[in-house]
Amino acid sequence: MRLVPTITSVTSLDNRAKFASCLARQAALTTGLASAVTREISTNLLLDKKDPSTNKSFRQILMEISPENKPGSSLFHTIDCQVKSDAIVNFQFHPENASEANNLIAGLVPFLKDSGHSYHLKMFTPEAIQRQAKSI
Repeated sequence: MRLVPTITSVTSLDNRAKFASCLARQAALTTGLASAVTREISTNLLLDKKDPSTNKSFRQILMEISPENKPGSSLFHTIDCQVKSDAIVNFQFHPENASEANNLIAGLVPFLKDSGHSYHLKMFTPEAIQRQAKSI
């Protein structure tokens, strides 16, 4: 994740002075986040494909989930494809929400089924869907 441009792309001298402060804030933000991955997805290229009936993508559905202790905010900070991988999705979240986030990540298939978003189940491997079906 790069929120701040590289130093070589900053041309103004005034902006170069502010650059170190921006980098420090970005580093503090990213080091303060917890993360998890899922390998149950067959293709992460469908993260932003919208369900025709709801007009919502998988990423939008998950980003709308609020943690129990903080209604109105998002449980996840980011949901992104892993670099050089077609099947791994990275989730970042605040450490205080780690338990809730990890539980949701582990149960994505039942969550999608129970919440009426079965369109997005095609993202998952057949093994993941079968394994989750056995655990219910």
